Amino acid sequence: MENEILPGRALLASGSGSEPLTERWVLDREVRRCDSEGVSPLDKPPLVVRASETLRVGGKVQIQRWERLEGPQPFFVTIWWVASEAP
Repeated sequence: MENEILPGRALLASGSGSEPLTERWVLDREVRRCDSEGVSPLDKPPLVVRASETLRVGGKVQIQRWERLEGPQPFFVTIWWVASEAP
């Protein structure tokens, strides 16, 4: 995650399961450990920290979160991104 999903990188993804794949540009990302219900203690540092401590987002920025709650070390990924504009 730390080396693959980097700010500035383009990814193909959908906003939800029913939306078509679109190209999106990663603005930032963060990975945190959580419990089996997806709750993360905020006093613990993230596993992968955001690249920008002061990320400013506009109206076109989307935030998406994926959870992996099964297994011995549950975690979630949060990505801030923007869809590519058609030329």
